[in-house]
Amino acid sequence: MFYGDYPLRLPLYLVVADKEDPKVLAYLRDFFDSDQQDILKKTGFVPVPENLQKQALLEFDLEI
Repeated sequence: MFYGDYPLRLPLYLVVADKEDPKVLAYLRDFFDSDQQDILKKTGFVPVPENLQKQALLEFDLEI
């Protein structure tokens, strides 16, 4: 933090070799599932904002 004005953030990059691999798609669906996002909240992390979840799923042609 810089003078307490800005929260510390870490970017999340998803890099995959084959974006059509069923295992990759299953992982993404699970990662962005609302239950997983709730777990992040409960453990003190900030969940991925909903608009970014939707954007990521659209990039992989997954249904929202």
